[in-house]
Amino acid sequence: MNSDEKLRGLYTVWSEIKHYYPHQEKLEKIDWERLVDQFVEPIMNAQSVQAYYFELMKFVSYVDDGHTLVLPPWKHIVPGHSKPAIEVEIKDNVFKIIRMGHNEDLTQNDIQINDLITSIDGIEVSEYFNNINRIYARGSKQANEIINAYYLLSGPKEDRIKLGIFRDGKERNVSLKRECISNGQFFMDSILDVNPTYVINCSQGVLNVVIKMFSDENLVNDFVAAIKENRITEIHFDLRNSRGGRDDLAYRLIEQIITEPLNGVKYKYLVSSKALRNWGTPDEWEIYDRLIQPHNSSNFIGKVTVSYDGATGSTGEDFVIALSNRPNTYFNGTLTAGSAGNPYSVELPYGGQLRVSTYIGLDSNGNEYVGKGFNPNKQ
Repeated sequence: MNSDEKLRGLYTVWSEIKHYYPHQEKLEKIDWERLVDQFVEPIMNAQSVQAYYFELMKFVSYVDDGHTLVLPPWKHIVPGHSKPAIEVEIKDNVFKIIRMGHNEDLTQNDIQINDLITSIDGIEVSEYFNNINRIYARGSKQANEIINAYYLLSGPKEDRIKLGIFRDGKERNVSLKRECISNGQFFMDSILDVNPTYVINCSQGVLNVVIKMFSDENLVNDFVAAIKENRITEIHFDLRNSRGGRDDLAYRLIEQIITEPLNGVKYKYLVSSKALRNWGTPDEWEIYDRLIQPHNSSNFIGKVTVSYDGATGSTGEDFVIALSNRPNTYFNGTLTAGSAGNPYSVELPYGGQLRVSTYIGLDSNGNEYVGKGFNPNKQ
């Protein structure tokens, strides 16, 4: 690896975030100006692309923003890494096995659903998880707990993972293969399962709409057709683990279930120019208000319910925020992910990308929700 290229990547990340990241007060708190100095040595010592990108990811994790991140060349799954066929739920600092596959290794080690994990490779489990979050920062505690649970047991395939397991008042230690296989098939954690991107079905007058990603143009047409073809008395949107996509698709859905204009999220962004600044014109913040117009006067006006969780972010979160202003709409969840920003991308050495958020997200009342989350039941 070329030393000049390694440093170019590090200082590209530092400079882009320094000059264009909208939450400048966060950079001041973490002393972004000098923080980069701590990463020069580990960046220079990185002997592989993987090690290099882990250091860049650790650097950006100090910003702690779900839309400002380093995306490595492998995107999400590290080459050569795997995990046991176990899915873990993290809640209130409790690490519980909620799903598992069927294979000889798990059977021999007597792993069961509802077992609690107390340690990993000899490290207390919450401390170990904090190290995961220093690489994959999502911007909020609730987003970290749901999304990063996948990475908790992930590591090199050839390395067994040692777990402390607690059940019925007794603790024991096991050593598991990182073998993500169940009955001969790949075991997929639910957080990774985004196909199909949406499912629409009707049962006893309730239209159930599960949306993992707002990415398929057919979503709106299928939604409209389902309303027309069935006698719908209620619509339920399941947006748990709905983490992004196109806002235009989300708002076109909402257009079908309102009869009056509805406020969406607000985008606060900085208009900045060095030339204008030199001529005495200061930088200015502008706010773009999104007003959603009804598609027509005969839209659905009945009851709407919405389920969401800490992995509901980006477009999914915008959808929840907008629907919080709709009459006859009810919500089931605690806090959304607190992640928004419509990032721009910059290419980095060796095939990765830097993504930097471009705006500060505000709910319909003008409150910031990035890094905090949104709960319609408490607005």
